[in-house]
Amino acid sequence: MNKGMRLKVGDKIIENDGICVIVYEIVKVSGKKAIGHTEFEGKIYPTAYKTKQKDPENIETFISIPGDLTIRKLVK
Repeated sequence: MNKGMRLKVGDKIIENDGICVIVYEIVKVSGKKAIGHTEFEGKIYPTAYKTKQKDPENIETFISIPGDLTIRKLVK
């Protein structure tokens, strides 16, 4: 039985929506929320994930978006 895993500071998550690929790095973990960010052209773009994950090949965002087909995986 897979008990899952927890995201921690320094973990990297790759997001692929079929058009572009973005790599976020977890910079803060607070309670049930893991905050990640990426930098592009001098701007920082944040995102949030659930701290507890069931599968490293299917990372869940903190707030689910209906119809979102983005693939999120933990970079090993």
